[in-house]
This record gives sequence, structure tokens and C-alpha cells, in this order.
Amino acid sequence: MGERIKAIVVIKPDERGVGASGLIKWCRERLAPYKIPDHIEFRDMLPKSKVGKLLRREIREEERRRITSIDRKTLR
Repeated sequence: MGERIKAIVVIKPDERGVGASGLIKWCRERLAPYKIPDHIEFRDMLPKSKVGKLLRREIREEERRRITSIDRKTLR
């Protein structure tokens, strides 16, 4: 409760024509309503450990810092 879903997507180099609206449409057809992302962010790569595991905590920290900096800017 109180959280918004955001998808961070890395598109394979050989895939073309994939956009945020197409991905959200795909999600609406296949996922439960509470799982559909409100926002989609495209990146070139995601942070991974030396073993190759996704560093989810690092991604969450980036988002917290981003939200905090946006909140500070709006308060000025």
C-alpha cells in the first residue's frame, strides 16, 4: 500500500520497436491489475554482482535518492 509499480527494462540489442505503451499493453493482457507498472524506465544495463545476480537493493537505493532529490526541489 502506498507504493507504485515501476518497471526498469533493458531491451536486447536485436529487438526494435519496443516502447513503454506496448509494454504496458502487454502487461494489461497478461498480469493482474495490481502488478501493472505505472512507469517504465529504459536502461542500457542493470547493476549486477560479480556472480551475475541482479543488485535489487542498489536499484531501490537509486530510486529512493531520486525521489528524495525531487521532493527537495519541489519544496524550494
